[in-house]
Amino acid sequence: HRYVRSIDERQKKVISLVGGGSTAFEVAKRLFPDSFGHGVHRFLAISEAIAHLDHAHGNGRVVLETNGGVESYRAA
Repeated sequence: HRYVRSIDERQKKVISLVGGGSTAFEVAKRLFPDSFGHGVHRFLAISEAIAHLDHAHGNGRVVLETNGGVESYRAA
C-alpha cells in the first residue's frame, strides 16, 4: 500500500507541475532540479517524468498535445 500511495503522491506532484502546458523535459527539470548536471541522473529524471505523464494521460488526468512535433502535456 505504501508503494501505491507513493505513486499517487508523485502523480499529484507531476500534474501540479504540468500546469497549462509543459514538455516531459520541463516537468523533469522541475521535479528533479539537481539531476540535470549529471548525465545518468538526467536520463533517469526524464524517464520517471515520462512514465508518470504517460500514466496520468492513460487515466485522463493530463492531456497530450503535439505542436510542430513537440509533445506537451496540460492538466485535464
